[in-house]
Amino acid sequence: MYDKMGMGAFNECASNCADFSSAIHELMRAMWMQSSRAVKITLSLSFREAAHGCQNPVIFLALVHCRMCSMDDSKYLDGSGIRAGARQQPCSECRGLGKNARKQGLFIIRVPCSACGGSGSQNFCNVCSGGGVVRETKTHDMRIPPGLDTGMRIIIRKGGGVDPLGRLIDLILILKV
Repeated sequence: MYDKMGMGAFNECASNCADFSSAIHELMRAMWMQSSRAVKITLSLSFREAAHGCQNPVIFLALVHCRMCSMDDSKYLDGSGIRAGARQQPCSECRGLGKNARKQGLFIIRVPCSACGGSGSQNFCNVCSGGGVVRETKTHDMRIPPGLDTGMRIIIRKGGGVDPLGRLIDLILILKV
């Protein structure tokens, strides 16, 4: 647990968990979130490549920060989701709340705004539709060390692109000989 997440896993949980069982639950959830944010790719190698090592390009589809809404405003270096040259404005339909009230029988329920998709903003980027991320082909030129076997993993920290929230994620290569 410490090896994967560092001391931050213990500090965060110690301040937020009331008892031992909730502490274990929070740590397990944090570990799952950490591992689920990685891009996992199976890399097939010949016996010769695995035994002697090789240089192998790894090509995969990943989410990356949108370049269109990143380049205009220097304070948004990682994809703001706002159209280039525009300022963020609250949605006119939900007034920036991101939700609209809908009456259903005796109840009033809140649903994501259909005009802004629940973000509460207008002036979305035309490329990423306001998400701040787009799908793109990424290439890593990997040097595979000699002596690897099936099931072994190579982890490239922050090499898998970004998750839907724009956080950098790992690339995990699972070897198959």
